[in-house]
Amino acid sequence: MSARHLCAALSVLIGFAMLCVSGCHGSGETAVTGAASAPVDTAQDYLAGDMNGNGAPDIIDAITILRMVVGIIEPAPQADCNGDGAVNIIDAILVLRCVVGVDPWPIAALVGQIAYCNNAGVIVCEPDGTDADTISPILSHHPRWAPIGGWLSVERGTPWEIWRLREDGHVSYAVYNIADRDCRHARWSPDSSIIACAVSHEGDTDIWVQHVQTGAIVILTGAASYDDRPTWAPNGLRLAFQSARLGGYDIWAINRDGSGLTNLTDSEDACYEPDWRSDGQRICYRAAEDATGELNIWAMDADGGNQQRLTDDPFQDWNPKWSPDGTKVVYERSGDDGARNLIVINADGTGFVDATGGLGGYDAEWSPDSSKLVFVSERDGDRDIYTVGVNGGGLRNITNTSGDEWEPHWGPDTD
Repeated sequence: MSARHLCAALSVLIGFAMLCVSGCHGSGETAVTGAASAPVDTAQDYLAGDMNGNGAPDIIDAITILRMVVGIIEPAPQADCNGDGAVNIIDAILVLRCVVGVDPWPIAALVGQIAYCNNAGVIVCEPDGTDADTISPILSHHPRWAPIGGWLSVERGTPWEIWRLREDGHVSYAVYNIADRDCRHARWSPDSSIIACAVSHEGDTDIWVQHVQTGAIVILTGAASYDDRPTWAPNGLRLAFQSARLGGYDIWAINRDGSGLTNLTDSEDACYEPDWRSDGQRICYRAAEDATGELNIWAMDADGGNQQRLTDDPFQDWNPKWSPDGTKVVYERSGDDGARNLIVINADGTGFVDATGGLGGYDAEWSPDSSKLVFVSERDGDRDIYTVGVNGGGLRNITNTSGDEWEPHWGPDTD
C-alpha cells in the first residue's frame, strides 16, 4: 500500500493518542505524552507487535501499544518492537508499517550471536540464549568477536595466550603464545586483519599488533613502561591506549606502524580505559581525579582537544564504552558498598539511566543496533548472562544455570 495510507493511519493513531491523554487527565490518572516510554518487564517468548495473538499485524495491535504508551494499560514485552527495552510510539509505527506493507512481517528480531565463557569452555548462543553451543571445551576468558569473518579471539593458559577460534568451533589456533609473556586485552582491527594486544614481561607491558594472515608482529610501544588497553580508531589506522610512560597514567595514541605517538590527555589526573567512538571523532575514558579521588567518565576529541567531563558524582565510575551508533555511553558505577551497576548516558552526559535497576551488573557490551546490553549479574546468587534494553526494560536471563558464566560479547550483524 502507498505512503498515503500510512500517513492516514498515523493520523488516526495520533488522534487516538491525544484522546487517550485527555481521558487520562479526566479520570485523574497520570497523563503521559505520546512521545513517552513505558518500561517493559521481564521478557518472554512472543511475536513482537502481535498484541492480540492472531499472528498478523493489524491496527488493533498498534492501538493497544498506544494505550500502553499513555498509561491506560500495563506495558507488555511483545509491545517492544524495536528492542530498546521500552514501549513508545515508535513501536506502534513499526506495527503500522507492517500493516500497510512498507515493512515485512514479522518484525525482525535482534541479530548477532553472543559469546561467553563458563567452566565448560567458550559458548556461542542466539541473543535470547537459545541454540547455545560449546565451540571450544578449554577454559577461557574475554571472548571477542571479529567485526567480520565469523572469528573470535579468546584468552587462556599460563602465561596468558590469545587464541583465534572459528564460530563453529572447527578451527582454533594460538595467535599470541610467546614464552614467559602474558598476552591480554586482544582487540581486532575494524577490517579483522590485525589483532592488537598488551604483552607483559618482567614488569613491562607494551602494545603489539599481529597481522592475522602472515603472523607478522609489530611492537608499537617499546619503552620500559606500562602500556595497556588498546582500542582501534574506526578507520583502522590508529590506536589509543593507556600508558604510565611519564609517571602518571594518560591516554596516548599511535599509528598502527608505530609512528605518530601522541599524549592525548596530558593530565595531572590518572586517565584509563579509552574507547573510540564509531565515527572516529571522540574518545571516552575514565579519569581518577587527584583533588577528590573520584573516578569520573570523560570524553575528548580524537586529537585530545575539547575534553569534557560526562559524570560528576561521589561514586566510582569506570569502564566506559560507546554505543555502536555513537549516541550513548555505558559505564560501571560502584558505591561505597562495592556493588556495581550499569549506567547509560547520552554522548553529552545527559539522560542518566540505571539499566540494571540497582540490582547489579558489570562487563557490559552493546548489541549491534545499540538498543540493548549484554552483561554479567550475580543477582540470583551465581554469575549469569543477562540482556536488557538501554532504558532498563526487557530484562532477560539468557543462561539461567546453577554455574557461573562470564565475560559476554555481542557479535556483529552478519546478515
